Amino acid sequence: VRTTIGSNTYYSTINKTLSIVNATPTFTSSNLSYKDSNSTTVAVTGNNQHLVQNLSNLLVTISAATAKKGASITKYVATINGVAKTITSAGNIDYGKINSGSNLTLSVKVTDSRGNTATATKTVTFLSWSLPTALISLKRKNNYENETYLKVDGSISSVNSKNTMTIQYQYKKTTETSYSSLATLSDNVQVTMTKDKESAWDFKIIIKDKFGTTTYNTVLPKGRFILFVDTKKLSVGVNCFPTKNESLEVNGVQMLEYDEIASW
Repeated sequence: VRTTIGSNTYYSTINKTLSIVNATPTFTSSNLSYKDSNSTTVAVTGNNQHLVQNLSNLLVTISAATAKKGASITKYVATINGVAKTITSAGNIDYGKINSGSNLTLSVKVTDSRGNTATATKTVTFLSWSLPTALISLKRKNNYENETYLKVDGSISSVNSKNTMTIQYQYKKTTETSYSSLATLSDNVQVTMTKDKESAWDFKIIIKDKFGTTTYNTVLPKGRFILFVDTKKLSVGVNCFPTKNESLEVNGVQMLEYDEIASW
């Protein structure tokens, strides 16, 4: 403080701290936007505001916050699913793929040059997705005959009812190298075919949805009776043809000989 009296100037100094109030930056959810930047997933969902779990690319856009009373914005910190990313000026943040099957909260904290902060949030919509799965039934008639039955009960993620499923199969004898051409079957509908009971067969089941493919391999064993009575050998086989005389065999293993059977 300076004052002049007559021709004399006088000074006096007092240290004080001045507080700048109501200086929090202006920043709300309207400053935040996001989209799925993966054109492949958007082509299926039809909505870039719906992100598919572990497939979509999350792109966050931050528009500029308004600093107050002479301050300037120094940084923006965006956090989603526990991952924080920082930018020093308004713009885009690419999070890439996020493994979430439920909605997440995007939180952005802005800081000005005086350390004042403001935080805004926005809900990001996620749709659950995982690879297709199936329960497969492959068996011969009476466990022995050429007539063979195949049924596939497939399951896929709905993805907001936008997803669809295709089931195909092919086969070959286990002694061969090349599979048959692909054939299509309906979900949970049994198909009947003929497969030589003297051979075992490799089956390949391929289930596809609009995003991925799951392949199952299963074997159709050679035909064999559940219970076979060999009148020449006077033997009984369970799940096998008996190889020894006067015996009881289960899955090719002799369980009882004639003397033991007779003792029953």
